[in-house]
This record gives sequence, C-alpha cells and structure tokens, in this order.
Amino acid sequence: MGERSELERRLKELSLLYEISSLLTSAVDVDELLNLIARIVVEKLGVKACSVRLLDEETGEMVLKAVYGLSREYIDKGPVVVWKSPLKDVIMKGETVYIEDASTDPRVQYPEEARKEGIKSMLCLALMINGKPIGALSVYTDRPRRFTIDEIWLLQSIAN
Repeated sequence: MGERSELERRLKELSLLYEISSLLTSAVDVDELLNLIARIVVEKLGVKACSVRLLDEETGEMVLKAVYGLSREYIDKGPVVVWKSPLKDVIMKGETVYIEDASTDPRVQYPEEARKEGIKSMLCLALMINGKPIGALSVYTDRPRRFTIDEIWLLQSIAN
C-alpha cells in the first residue's frame, strides 16, 4: 500500500511538471503563462491560492503578475513592500519562507486582510534567474498545513 501511494504521489508531481513545461511552448505571453502556472499549482496541490510577484527594484514593491484563488478585495489591499513582508528573506536571500499562521505572524504585512480572506498558512519561494532572486511564488492555504519536502521541492522546481 505504501509503495503504491508513493508511486501515485510521484506520478502526480511528474504530471504537474510536465503540464507546466508544456505550457512554456504554448503560452502566448509571459502573463498568460504565469496565470496558468498559478491555476495549475492551486488545482494540483489542493491549496487555496497562488500568486506570482516580481520585484520592482526602484520602488521595492512586489508587483503582482499572476494570481489564482484570491479575491479582488485581497488583491487590492495595498502595495506589498518587500521590506515589510515575508518576501524580504525570499528576495534578499533566495530562501523559502513558511508562515504557519498569516493572521498572527509579524512578518505578514497585512495580517487582518489575510484573516478576512481566510488565509491560514503561506509558503513563499524565490523566483530565480541565473541564481538571482527576481520575485516570489507564494502559495496560500485556508487551513493549517505543513508542506512536505516533496511539495517544497516541486514548488522550487517550478519557481526556478
């Protein structure tokens, strides 16, 4: 039984990577590609939402480029400033940051808005180009969730 479930999990991961890699050859533009990736991540990992933000180096703001699963109200809550958010370590150090409770974690810039949106946990990963972090892929859950090493590896593969 354990071996079968392991094989099913691996097949799911490979299927996700294949689906995303096939998008690279068929997407019309980068924004479309990023939005498709956000949707696929939500659907395949069973999370509430996914967003992709790129750093505007002049303003320090994380510019939303793609989102799936978040309300317009949450998206429009205000600018996400890299120095005031969990994305600071993601962008500055290229680290993966896990937030267990977005409504109480001091690293979250908009904790009340996260609570209203029903966001419980967050996982933020660096988007890298040539070893340099340029943005972040963030995954949101509506219940407490510890991501497995395999899920984190899979998301890092997508982010890179």
